[in-house]
Amino acid sequence: MAEIGTIIAIVQLADRVIELSKYWIEGVRDAESDLRSILIETSMLKAILENIRFLSDCSDGLSTTLVGLSTSGGPLSHCQRILDEIINNIIPFEILGNGQQPASEKDKFKFMIAKLGWANKRARAQKLLDELQRYNAAINLALITESLHDIREIKTKTDLVLAALSDAEKREFCQWYQQTNPSSLHNRAWGLFEQGTCEWIHRVPEWEDWLQKKHRCLWVHGIPGAGKTILASYMVHQLESYCESQANSVALYSYCYFANIQNEAAPLLRWIITKLCRHTNSVPASAYQTFKKGRDPNLSELLTALAEILEPMQTVYIVVDALDESKPRDELLKVIRDLVTDARFDKAQVVATSREYIDIERVLEDISAGVSMSNPWVNHDIALCVRSVLQNGPSFKRWPTQLLDEVENTLAARAKGMFRWAICQLDRLRRLKGNACAVRKAVSTLPKTLDETYQRIFAEIPEEDRDIVRLCLGWIDFHNRLFLDSIPFLSLSQALNSAQQEQRDWSIVDEEDLKEICGCLIRTFPGYGFGYPIPARDGISPDLTVVAFAHYTVREFLVDSKVSTSPAGYFVLDKQLSVEVAEAVLLTAPRCDTGLIRDYMQASERIWNLHLLKTFSELVSRSLESYCALAALEMISDRQVSKPLSYLLSEPGLLSLILDFLEPSNDRVDDIEYLLFCWRWIYPDYGHALTWHPVPGPACQLKFCEQNWATNHTSAIKDAMHLFMALEFARWSLFPALARELFNRDGKNAVEILEAPVMLVDTGLQEGSLSPASLLSCSVIEYTASKAISDIYDPHELGQSKGDDGTFGFMMDLPGVPSSKDQATAVLQAHSIAHGKYCEQAPTCFFKALLDSGANPHGMISHATRPIQRTAGTADWHGVEMLLCAGADVNDLGDPSGTRTGYDFGPLLFQDRPYRDMITDWTGKSPLWILYHIRKYPQDETVDCSGSRKNMERTAEILIRHGAKALRLEDGDIVEYPEIRDMLMRPFEEWNLPEEPKNGPGR
Repeated sequence: MAEIGTIIAIVQLADRVIELSKYWIEGVRDAESDLRSILIETSMLKAILENIRFLSDCSDGLSTTLVGLSTSGGPLSHCQRILDEIINNIIPFEILGNGQQPASEKDKFKFMIAKLGWANKRARAQKLLDELQRYNAAINLALITESLHDIREIKTKTDLVLAALSDAEKREFCQWYQQTNPSSLHNRAWGLFEQGTCEWIHRVPEWEDWLQKKHRCLWVHGIPGAGKTILASYMVHQLESYCESQANSVALYSYCYFANIQNEAAPLLRWIITKLCRHTNSVPASAYQTFKKGRDPNLSELLTALAEILEPMQTVYIVVDALDESKPRDELLKVIRDLVTDARFDKAQVVATSREYIDIERVLEDISAGVSMSNPWVNHDIALCVRSVLQNGPSFKRWPTQLLDEVENTLAARAKGMFRWAICQLDRLRRLKGNACAVRKAVSTLPKTLDETYQRIFAEIPEEDRDIVRLCLGWIDFHNRLFLDSIPFLSLSQALNSAQQEQRDWSIVDEEDLKEICGCLIRTFPGYGFGYPIPARDGISPDLTVVAFAHYTVREFLVDSKVSTSPAGYFVLDKQLSVEVAEAVLLTAPRCDTGLIRDYMQASERIWNLHLLKTFSELVSRSLESYCALAALEMISDRQVSKPLSYLLSEPGLLSLILDFLEPSNDRVDDIEYLLFCWRWIYPDYGHALTWHPVPGPACQLKFCEQNWATNHTSAIKDAMHLFMALEFARWSLFPALARELFNRDGKNAVEILEAPVMLVDTGLQEGSLSPASLLSCSVIEYTASKAISDIYDPHELGQSKGDDGTFGFMMDLPGVPSSKDQATAVLQAHSIAHGKYCEQAPTCFFKALLDSGANPHGMISHATRPIQRTAGTADWHGVEMLLCAGADVNDLGDPSGTRTGYDFGPLLFQDRPYRDMITDWTGKSPLWILYHIRKYPQDETVDCSGSRKNMERTAEILIRHGAKALRLEDGDIVEYPEIRDMLMRPFEEWNLPEEPKNGPGR
């Protein structure tokens, strides 16, 4: 390309001009200023041209702008002429060979001549410099114009894409993109707001400066219980009012919440982006592409999407509360830093609140204006709050005025900026029922700290209430860690009444009863209770009352190791308490009755929607048995792997209860299965749930390994349920004990279950008879062997470990599996499609173990394809080498008339037809022929049928070393293609894919 050649030539000339200019400037103290200008202008030109060259190399062709710049008489040709003249006629390079001051008399003389001669060259140099600046500016202008055109083109295409989205598609995107909904947390905080408080923020100059965008971030910091969250809700409401008078501006919020037990970075960004999508009625193009791919966006992609959606906005005010409650918070702090410092987000104004932790301070102190909660205004707010409670609280109505004044003045003076401390003292004092002596004594001995306050609260709990308070706190914590939500009051009250029915002659009837017993340790509010976000729209409002810890500091206190040895140690949230609650759940769960749920679900033909979901929560909460069944299912789900309660599944005492719950002969097994069906509807990613029901014809159907299986033996369904549960638990390194116990229970024969022939049913099967094309016969272990790679590592599954052997490894590790050489051969045949990638992830290679146990390296002779063809077709050089060393035929063509089973397609069975055609196409071809031609097939994440360059080269080398030929069966004759074999002996780059001749050179 002549244009690129011109650029290279100009860059070389620029290098020479820069070199000579630097020599002269460095060597002569009073060098002419014109040379400095030439140096700067030439350096700028070089940088521009190098970037043009780089972008041209990265693109498919030259831009029209570059072609125009490179024409004869264009800016580039003039730049080349100017630089050439500067080198040859302007800079006196001969006298400064090394850039040093002239030392000898001869050099000094030359220097003087050059110095005197510069006066004659100055005019010409200035003219050349002016020309260079002019052409430099012309090049810059042309590139800027082209960039603007590209930006407009991209924006036009993006607008066209987004304009094509219907309202339903945008709504579907927002529902998927939104991960959490902090609206309930905001409403809860605003509900605690006391009129007249928080107004001090307007007196702080940093607040007004932030509103005027003099700084991008405002950091509000303070001690625990200082009222930061209430202040955050107040700021949100003030900003919402402020935005009403600001064009194209909006106020957003996010509340980090300790009960979520999650890294809040991604949920924060996804919530903000979703809110802006609804506000602008648009969708960022990059975010929509991620949505179409069906995968969760990473932080970089989220930030890119946020930058896109911010573009049409004037200002977006973002309030993020409680950074310290994100677990962990490193990524969240990085996101806050990026929002404040990255120019892409200069339309965002951020307020962050947190405790004064050193890691948060290190990130925010240099990029934000700080506002401390330790100020006289906060103490004034506490006094207002105390006064309001004393004047309006029903417990204080009969107190003498003088006593109320004494309490108000003392609490306001001793609070030291802690709202939480003051609220706890008020709760302690109300229990004294206005006894002046007792109140004054308590006021005179108030605890100094929040921890000391909690110690006294627990010490003052009456003996008859200690057990129920402990259980209440245990159930709240258990539910929160299981569902990442607050527990429904209906479920909690039933659980507590059930546990205490022998000790008490009365029951907890409503939340006031519970609050009277637990006091300031808990709080109640409207909610749903089961961890799914429901947007506050479409007239949906939570009717359930849920219960949570009153404040983050309550749980912090109860999990502190120092508390376990204190008088409050009886109430600590330890493993023993979690086991007690889990045991109660598992003992109650088998009695599940879903009658009410079934009646409601089946009475209407409405589709699954927010109203139905809300009602499901209410119906489950009404029945302790249904609640416990749902909790038990969540405990043993693979979603639980990433949650803190997973350790309970290794408890020996709980293991037996889990097995009883899963027992297929349980009278309520249909209710449990129906509840699981509903739960999967709410959470489509809820593990791999078991379902079975009759299908047309004599067969019964079972949902297993993401496929529908059928068997003519109805009794096998019950065994299959145990099998399913065992294998699903085996996928997770946390559950091996449970999986083995399931197989060993009742003397079940694992080998018999695993090797029993079943039929694989196409999931797309419509009503009607089971057609032969829809049923593919093989055993469970064979099918699982074929999809072993998705068992060992699935990036869409949380908590999956690359170091785990997965379901297939669990099967192979069971005694007596495989049971014979024939079964070992069948498993080898199945596993050959997944072996290559499986062995990259798993610590054990079962391919070798199968061969060592007597598996026939030729595979199933009656089948259409052989293991050697399947390993070559996936560029699995290790599998190819093992098979050939064991005696496989290097030129095996398979049997085109042979049978095909479910695992002949493995995980590709029901995917796009090209994948199925690909494996079908392997029959009648030799491994070397297959290896050469697999490059024309598309790639798949599960089985990479194109292989990597390194794997393909090594596979070819092994095959050829063992005498492989490129053969294909054509019209009953074997045709050889020696040119393919010759091609594969060359480097990979020379593997050209020629058109196949209709007739081979030899038969």
